[in-house]
Amino acid sequence: MTAIALGLDKDSLSKTFINGANYLSPPAMDLSKSKLGEVITGFHRDFGIITVHAPTRFEGLSAWMLTGEKVSVKIPDRHLLIQAGKQLEWLTGGYLKAGFHEVIHNR
Repeated sequence: MTAIALGLDKDSLSKTFINGANYLSPPAMDLSKSKLGEVITGFHRDFGIITVHAPTRFEGLSAWMLTGEKVSVKIPDRHLLIQAGKQLEWLTGGYLKAGFHEVIHNR
């Protein structure tokens, strides 16, 4: 979908991943073992192609706009937030920027 949105052949980006290292890292946290206000994942941007954020019962996700403004993110049910990772930023020559985000235990 990203290749099509960028006006490229539908498999132009996926061809670059053949025999490459791709991984899924679904984070999980037992919030009963953490304290309110504890940083779960600090300010960072992911190295991979994309980061997919799904809706959650806890609203501790923040993201940074290109202006440097920090915003609290609430993802509606049946929706996903997709952020570019550093590899996609490199593949697009900086056209798509890797998104900074963090998660803090706030409930």
